[in-house]
Amino acid sequence: MSSGAHGTVVVGAGHGGVETAVELRGRGYDRPILLIGDDPHEPYQRPPLSKELKADEPPLLPLRTTSMLKDLDIEVWLGTRVGRLDRAARTVHTDDGRTRGYDHAVIATGARSRPLPIPGIELDGVHYLRDYDDARAIARRLPGCRDAVVIGAGFIGLEFAALAASVGVRVTVIEAGARAMGRAVSAPTSAHFAALHRAQGTELVFDVTVERIVDEGGRRAVVLADGRVARGALVLVGVGVVPNDEVAGDAGLPVENGVLVDDGLRTVDERIWAVGDCARYPSPYAPGTVRLESVQNATGQAATVAAAICGHREPYRDVPWFWSVQGPAKLQIAGLRHAESTAVVRPESRAGRLAVYCFRGEQLCAIETVNSAAEHLAARTAIERRIPITPADVVAEGFVLRDAVRTHQAA
Repeated sequence: MSSGAHGTVVVGAGHGGVETAVELRGRGYDRPILLIGDDPHEPYQRPPLSKELKADEPPLLPLRTTSMLKDLDIEVWLGTRVGRLDRAARTVHTDDGRTRGYDHAVIATGARSRPLPIPGIELDGVHYLRDYDDARAIARRLPGCRDAVVIGAGFIGLEFAALAASVGVRVTVIEAGARAMGRAVSAPTSAHFAALHRAQGTELVFDVTVERIVDEGGRRAVVLADGRVARGALVLVGVGVVPNDEVAGDAGLPVENGVLVDDGLRTVDERIWAVGDCARYPSPYAPGTVRLESVQNATGQAATVAAAICGHREPYRDVPWFWSVQGPAKLQIAGLRHAESTAVVRPESRAGRLAVYCFRGEQLCAIETVNSAAEHLAARTAIERRIPITPADVVAEGFVLRDAVRTHQAA
């Protein structure tokens, strides 16, 4: 099947792809829009997947229903993989033989779970958690599960660990690094969450890798490099993700752990853009280029690209922010912490709360808060406007970020 229709083709029906298509219509774009997604389900929210596993059938929360997209005159091909993007002909080719021409193409292919190449990874009861089918398989196994092993102490692994512990599952978390969420948060925040998980009865094991997984008659034995063994009826693997940048790379677009784009999210091809988890871009909040995995980033980038396609091109400058719910603690992060940054803990007398300010030199670059929504909102403004807050300010008696922001805005 072939069609000569042009307009915009969006490859990927996750947050970035769907929001790009919807935003185009919101800006008055009247050319054809085709949204192609390889997931068979109608576009859905992914963050709740690791938080809604207590039911046998976790809820499928739509981003936009297919009927809503139809009402916006957005054509949708679900369960369809794009195998080739022909830049010379300006056509997109799917694995099922369909072809569509484009005036603009948006690559919003997201990311996939990083595979763990060890013996036993293919055993029944060993799961990744990236899409709805993954979540449903885990949710069906969780009832009656007495113990579980989590490989990887990142956001996904720890969110699942907290949920499982809350329903009485004994959880062991194995992490190759030295601390929890080590690549994402500061040492004080990491220590706070490690203590929280241990208080829930979860065992955390750091600085050790997994050698293999063995079937022990219905249970899984996770064998560690130091000889220890962790056993569970369920094993969740959460060791990061890999960007789906193959379509871009095969089309001759530069890729480097993501599709390389400029500050306006355009590739070296002036008719092709990239958004979301697969896009690597120069951020004003970090040296070099970054690839971010968050709904906020995907949504903000979608708006930037839609505006550019409609003729209003501007750099993407949204302040990055993230969140994670683990048991009774809601972690919120504004800005981008760097490996060389220093962490300053703001004094806090209220139980269960935490605020960590990260600095590169004297420049505030990120703020991590726990159960403090107001401070998080102020943090976004402080970082976006580069309000001059120093490490000494943070530890000074009576310091309140919201007041500092208001004072600066009034000056």
